[in-house]
Amino acid sequence: TLRVWLTQNGAVQRQLRGHTEYVNNVDFGANDNEGYSVADDGLSIRWNLETGEPALIFDKHQPVITGLDYDPTTRLVLTSNQAGELFLWNPDTGEIVHNLDSFHTEWITSVAISADGTRAVSVGNDGAVAFWNLTDGTLIAGTAFDGLGIRDVDISDDQTKAIVTTSQGIALVFDMAT
Repeated sequence: TLRVWLTQNGAVQRQLRGHTEYVNNVDFGANDNEGYSVADDGLSIRWNLETGEPALIFDKHQPVITGLDYDPTTRLVLTSNQAGELFLWNPDTGEIVHNLDSFHTEWITSVAISADGTRAVSVGNDGAVAFWNLTDGTLIAGTAFDGLGIRDVDISDDQTKAIVTTSQGIALVFDMAT
């Protein structure tokens, strides 16, 4: 269960019921009334935050969905799972735009889409960092660090750098301009 809280007094405004297992990631959508969640139950849900009801349930991922990022420029969602798969999909129709051929050999822990919606980065427990072209769904470049579990990723607002963190407490910065 997800909960929408009022920051003024901490009261629960509404509960979002739809997942049956642990929720791994959330993101806002096109406006403040739309949200997304992914969970261990294999579901990605687009929520109507005003009503608390699911607007769309995307169930093409199996097993555990780990990563999520919504792109306001293209209005597409990028999700990842424990099997190392990445899906770029349309949240209005539930149609898959690209099934990105995975560079990862283990579960993907986090994904990020660039501000212009043309590129993405995925990172995983296998130490892999992959850079993707979202226009055609191809791998631009990838590298792997033996023994480093990569946990999180973010792309700078100017889209020139990506920063990743590891389970060993290391932060790595990548130049995305080259």
